[in-house]
Amino acid sequence: MRPARAVLYHAGYMAGPLSGLHRSELEGHRRRSLAALCAVLVAWAPRVARAQDEGARPVIEALTVSPSACLQAPALADQITMWLRRPTLDRRLAVQVVDAPDGVHFVIERDGEVVGKRSLDVERAACQQIHAAVALGVAVALDATVLDDLGVRSSGPPDPSLSTAFPPDPMPPPLPAAFAPAWPRANASPDRPAPPPSPPPERPRDPVLTAAVQGMVLVGVLPRVTLAVAPSAEITIVRGFDLRISGLATGTSDVEIGSGRAEAGLFAGRIDACATRVLLEDVARVRGCAGLVAGAVLASGVDLPDPRTTASPWIAPAVRADARWSFGPVFGLVLGVDGFVPGRKPEFQVVDDQGKVVDVEAFPLAGVGVSVGPSLTF
Repeated sequence: MRPARAVLYHAGYMAGPLSGLHRSELEGHRRRSLAALCAVLVAWAPRVARAQDEGARPVIEALTVSPSACLQAPALADQITMWLRRPTLDRRLAVQVVDAPDGVHFVIERDGEVVGKRSLDVERAACQQIHAAVALGVAVALDATVLDDLGVRSSGPPDPSLSTAFPPDPMPPPLPAAFAPAWPRANASPDRPAPPPSPPPERPRDPVLTAAVQGMVLVGVLPRVTLAVAPSAEITIVRGFDLRISGLATGTSDVEIGSGRAEAGLFAGRIDACATRVLLEDVARVRGCAGLVAGAVLASGVDLPDPRTTASPWIAPAVRADARWSFGPVFGLVLGVDGFVPGRKPEFQVVDDQGKVVDVEAFPLAGVGVSVGPSLTF
């Protein structure tokens, strides 16, 4: 039995060092492989990050908003970013938002092709609610119709392991009441249809104020063709109806009379009620107005035996047709045509020493004005 024990002992003695050597070689090979993999990942990580950055752009660059008295592109982009929980979109995507008379429409495009359209009826909603509803609609349309098709993974629930390193995202604002779905009551009878939802409360749009300064050429208002300036301010109380207040100040118009000449200028104020129609998705507007002009004609004699200066009232019903072309949400250009039919028509008179009228120059019966100038919308 001794020789067998000696052989077994010798075998165990030889096996011990060989097995330890084999294990150390395996561990060294494993370490070298892991180091090589890390080197590859470190080398490729910047390229992947650059590729992702080059394939995305900020939401504000992908968003186009038509001229609107309510919708603003920066505010809309911020809310879309909040709903999507990411500040960028794929460069192939574009979002167009149009504020039209029948509601707000937005279109999702990919590589120039339309892949989704939505419309919202927001005529009775306030601007803040319109921004929230449109931003939510755009975000839902992007996730539903485009991102999955592009292979971009929608944002899922936050990783619990990151909850200690990053604060939780703020809750999005609640959906406006005008767009909230009407859920059926839990205790409604299945045989009995649920009552229709109550209509949302009417919330008219905020009034829109517009100011303009127009140069005007008057024909037939004073005895000669005269240049004038007409500042104005108007307020859109409801969509389709404007209240307009303006002034009129003319240059001096002179006419030969008797042995000399007479000079006259007109200063007046005006108020109009206007019916408007918006065209080309709020880019153009046409309008018809009717109102009243009241003021005074200041006249003086020149090179006459007894020159005098006097003022005479001037009152005239007036009509106006104008068109405005918008170059943005604030700036526009207005072209207008006005008609005047004076109810009280002044005239120049030259009298002699006995007070007898020796010469008369009457003002025209009716006149026309053509005006053009910039306007600013607030």
